[in-house]
Amino acid sequence: TAVQALKPGDTLTETFTYTVRDTAGLTSTATLTITILGRYDAPVAVDDAADATPATSDTPPVDATGNVVTNDKDVDANDTRTVTGIRSGAESTGATLQDMSGKVRINGLYGWLDIDPTGQFQYHADETNTIVAALAPGQTLVERFTYRLADGGGLTDTAELAITIHGINDRPVASDVITLAREAGGVANGTVGRDPSGVATFNDVDPEGGPLTIVALRTGAENGTGTSGIVGVPLRGQYGTLVMGADGRFTYTVDNNLPEVQALRMLLDGLVDTFTYTVSDDHGATDQATLRVLILGQNDNPVAHDDAGNAIEAGGRHNATPGTDATGNVLDNDTDVDQYGETKAVTAINGPLGAGAVAGTTAGRYGTLTVQADGSYRYVIDNDNAAVQALRTSDETLTETFVY
Repeated sequence: TAVQALKPGDTLTETFTYTVRDTAGLTSTATLTITILGRYDAPVAVDDAADATPATSDTPPVDATGNVVTNDKDVDANDTRTVTGIRSGAESTGATLQDMSGKVRINGLYGWLDIDPTGQFQYHADETNTIVAALAPGQTLVERFTYRLADGGGLTDTAELAITIHGINDRPVASDVITLAREAGGVANGTVGRDPSGVATFNDVDPEGGPLTIVALRTGAENGTGTSGIVGVPLRGQYGTLVMGADGRFTYTVDNNLPEVQALRMLLDGLVDTFTYTVSDDHGATDQATLRVLILGQNDNPVAHDDAGNAIEAGGRHNATPGTDATGNVLDNDTDVDQYGETKAVTAINGPLGAGAVAGTTAGRYGTLTVQADGSYRYVIDNDNAAVQALRTSDETLTETFVY
């Protein structure tokens, strides 16, 4: 061991004593001194191992750190040990190492290594690497680097640094969903609308590629509150009912009886019903996203209601006492559930004697009716009509009917 520890400039002395005798029996004693000169012995680089864990959306990374020189050996006492070369890959590949005189960064397959000549290192697993991100708990990857160790005399050896990357569960990433519905329209909602269906999780991702399951559901936006529901059971929203299964499949049924829904008129009129669902991976990590149902409008038919007006014939001698025309607006009591920008207009008129014209006169048996598109009307009695002339008191009446 003492000899192995010698390096250039170091010596060891070995002394032997011997005696010389002549033929007469006389003797003399002397010494033999051997000086052992030192020379460099090659260092021995020993393989190293360390562990790393990538970052997730919820947890910071755990980088591998250490010093590759700590367990390396050199029998030469007090000799220097320095890392002078590094590369990615196993030692057995025999590829050329990158010379280094200071701290360097080497990119590997799954991350990067920072190392300096003293052997101090830090390895970071790249969480954006798809292979690293796909590691599930219990799964590992091994990243290998080869380094060169040199002593003070320039003798070298190589060894391997193996980094074991341990998988950790990443929570799933749920993405918001927008789906389109359409109210029923026409007469008494006779024109069919659209009740949407789909898969809420179609764009959701588990970084490890595991299955995703819907575990919770409620009304309202993700950053708000709402009424909790049960997966697979109908949940009443603001404007309809949602059913969502554990596999993310859903159906939404518009409540066409709601006044707010009926009030929609045009395709671009809309209401939004919002739900928040929670998705879980097979390790129990969760994320939330929002399902928004945009309910588009559709024209509902207006409802016309019968109207009545009163007119009084002219009387007196030669009809000198003026009568009264019937006036009003036939649209005042008509309704239309469509409220957003809806207008009502009279488009046709028919009298007892046949079709008339809007904004023109329509002949009746006892007078003429003029109806404007805005519903305003005036009925003028024909005071020369014999049946009208025959009326004597207010209890005596005639009825004239028009259809618009």
